[in-house]
Amino acid sequence: MKYGFYRRRGIGNFVFGSSIVAIGVLFILVNLGLIEGEVRELIGDFWPVLIIVWGFSEMLKTIVNLVEKRKVHIISALLTSGIAIGFGLVLLGNNLNWFAEQISFWNVLWPSALVYIGLQTIFGNVVVNDKSLKYNKHTKEGFHGDFAYSKSFDGFREKESTDRGWKRDYKLVGEVDKGREPWVLDDLDLYNVVGETKINLATALINEGESTINIRGLAGEIEILVPKDLAVKVRGSVLAGEVNLFEETTGGITSRETYVSDNYEDAIKKVRMDLVLKAGEITVRWVD
Repeated sequence: MKYGFYRRRGIGNFVFGSSIVAIGVLFILVNLGLIEGEVRELIGDFWPVLIIVWGFSEMLKTIVNLVEKRKVHIISALLTSGIAIGFGLVLLGNNLNWFAEQISFWNVLWPSALVYIGLQTIFGNVVVNDKSLKYNKHTKEGFHGDFAYSKSFDGFREKESTDRGWKRDYKLVGEVDKGREPWVLDDLDLYNVVGETKINLATALINEGESTINIRGLAGEIEILVPKDLAVKVRGSVLAGEVNLFEETTGGITSRETYVSDNYEDAIKKVRMDLVLKAGEITVRWVD
């Protein structure tokens, strides 16, 4: 069976792409003042529909691949699309007051991530319609992607960075908390796959020059406390969720914020932060 354009680009890509185009056109009309008031509020309330549409499009793509007997990583595909649909419904329900009380995004996110990781660990990458390999269960350690997998749920696993002079810390699930007691800030490169990361720079001993903090994660929360006299350069990015950098807040799909202190270039001590999550919340705020 030939699908023409749809077959070449993928039904899921077409559905999701069309939704993004429609939302983009609406935002253009709003920014030009051609649409006012109620429609602007509707866009703010209904943006989680994009996540739901993406989830259904991925599920549809998986079904089409199964029907056409194309190679499918079925566990990963179904879990990803199902979780996306669930998150979208929770966010939409919160915006439209479907629930008696607001459901915390984090309270839903981390248990779902545990379910995902657990099923992936149990079943591995179950491949359907692969002539060369019907079942592939962790032939080597690691998730697919740009992060490492640790078989231990507690503690860190360190991997020497190939492009930097420091070690990268990996934590699979849990909380990273630096700053309850005085500590020394060295260049920090952290991947906390699922969990909360809290860093208090007010209690840190910071060396002269530029210190760097790189934090990546699949899902969770990042919170960094910054003393008001410290010069910082911050970039925060979340694919689905919220970024709060001091007085600026952005939420929704592909949320990004940046901040640079006025005296950053001339400061004796300064910290550059690059904070990235696939889903969740990033908060950087001043403290006395």
